[in-house]
Amino acid sequence: MIPRVTQDGPNICERFWCSVCDRALVPHGRDTDSPGYSYCPGCGQPIEWDKAVHKQWEPLNCDVCGKPIIYELLGKMVSGGEYVGTTTCRACMEEYCSTTNCLSCEKGTYPNCRLLWLKHRHATEGRK
Repeated sequence: MIPRVTQDGPNICERFWCSVCDRALVPHGRDTDSPGYSYCPGCGQPIEWDKAVHKQWEPLNCDVCGKPIIYELLGKMVSGGEYVGTTTCRACMEEYCSTTNCLSCEKGTYPNCRLLWLKHRHATEGRK
């Protein structure tokens, strides 16, 4: 079984998942004291760590204001606090979320929108 790899941003730790039963996996040689898994603890399939496909990050600028969101720094791809998982920076996304009704939003999928926290954050900051 080849594990699925997910990563929320270029400088955020990768997470590994069983591609058969979707259980979280602990890889060998990480920064933890855990020896890691050779077999999935859920379905028992042998894990082929060397065949896992890691996400390749590319430089990215905001599609609204042009601000760099993901950029190269000392040979590695990094993101500041502006990357929220879209091609739009955090500031532009907060503005979009604050002015758009969630039911007519084109960027998230209400009610399971992963950007809903931006709308709530902007609403609570406005009340202070």
